[in-house]
Amino acid sequence: MPERITQNELDQALGEPCDLNWAVENIYRQLDEESINNIKAADDMHGFHFGAGMRIRNTYGLWGEDNPLVQWFTKELGVVHGDDRSGILMEALWHRVRELPYDPAPTIERYRQHWARAGYNLDQTKIEE
Repeated sequence: MPERITQNELDQALGEPCDLNWAVENIYRQLDEESINNIKAADDMHGFHFGAGMRIRNTYGLWGEDNPLVQWFTKELGVVHGDDRSGILMEALWHRVRELPYDPAPTIERYRQHWARAGYNLDQTKIEE
């Protein structure tokens, strides 16, 4: 995985759709055989949150607001939290490694419910009482 994707690389991605599929394919192309096998052996990606997940969040600037991928997550999926964004990317990658289709809707609903229990909307605004 690269150290951090540069703004220039993100700008170049504007020629391609800078979306979930673009990011997953970009990550997948950089995986070595051992990483692919580790993902295949995992029942899910929860155990990867602090390792691969942190690298994904940092590499793709998922805590920021001003890059095309983050803007896509916000506009298209309504997802604004960096952990939620990387969770969706990791689940999509898990499916990609297995050559399975991925629909982010159930994951987004799980995050919506999580934030609602904490008193927040998915966009991190406080739920009005």
